[in-house]
Amino acid sequence: MARSTNRFLLLLALILFTPVANVVGQGKPVEKDMPLVGTVWSLVQVDGLSIPDGSVRSAFALRRGDVAATDDSGNQLTGFYDTDGDSLHVHLVTTTLLARLPSKFPTSERTGPSQSQLFVAALAATSQFNIHGSTLELLNSKGRMVARFHGSIKQN
Repeated sequence: MARSTNRFLLLLALILFTPVANVVGQGKPVEKDMPLVGTVWSLVQVDGLSIPDGSVRSAFALRRGDVAATDDSGNQLTGFYDTDGDSLHVHLVTTTLLARLPSKFPTSERTGPSQSQLFVAALAATSQFNIHGSTLELLNSKGRMVARFHGSIKQN
């Protein structure tokens, strides 16, 4: 009788405390992945270069059937996209041409392309994506990350 009571108590303890132990053992709660479509994705890193805090950032949003983007120069870009599973292809079709100069990266040795040029090139080179919480990574056909974005949901 004592043996069956001990087994019962052990089983009861496992049932009651296992979920709590799993949550406590993981540290912080898992952040839910933001949706690819309907999220505003702001550029954080492109071509290995981080966008400095306080800088104007290029951004894009995928909507049903189309893509809308704004580069750091204020130009509006539109087009369409194809997605299937973790594959993503962005096709930009139109852009405005504002006279404002695009942002340069704040390093004295950097004389290459502007943020705007790298942003557009990264969108064009995208073949795949990964979303981890509020972070979107765009990958090229070789699996190399070409850009990283932070997501936010636009409130109407």
